[in-house]
Amino acid sequence: MELDLNSFEEKVVFSTADILDNSAIKQAIMYPLTSYFFLSSDSLYIASDKLWEIDMRTGELNLLPIECNYGNISYDGKYIYYIGDDSKLYRYSIKKKENDPIDGVTAKDFFLNESYVCYLNRLDEDKIYLYSLETRKSTKIINASATSIFFEKREDSVSFKRRWAYVLCGNKWYKHSKI
Repeated sequence: MELDLNSFEEKVVFSTADILDNSAIKQAIMYPLTSYFFLSSDSLYIASDKLWEIDMRTGELNLLPIECNYGNISYDGKYIYYIGDDSKLYRYSIKKKENDPIDGVTAKDFFLNESYVCYLNRLDEDKIYLYSLETRKSTKIINASATSIFFEKREDSVSFKRRWAYVLCGNKWYKHSKI
């Protein structure tokens, strides 16, 4: 909705009903079932086995050059991060419409937070590394092979920030607070 602050009249700017009336869009994004979606200031991104961008102003549908085969995709407001078919971690600039590999990061699984990409390094027996988005360097943080990882951030009532990485080694989950 758009609100005229002088007259207080509302105008529909974007409606999912308008978008979903387009049968090509229904075909593209509704089948197979959607796995992820996220919003930028003017687009809706929907990932299933492919990544689609829907311009919320025009309703135009675009297929992005991003592989979603591994189900691991993250968005930080500027870039879409994903693992390619070659196991390298990539980032796609939504502004420049460019796809770039992240040098030296070959991953099985990853998560993204404000400062780091935490990933299982395929070239080091799936041990856990942090890639700094600021320095663009990787550091091994856990010298044990893992199967999966995910990130949790919580703020309690005293504004104390707690961050944990959950690591699956074998069949046991570990909570790691180094992140």
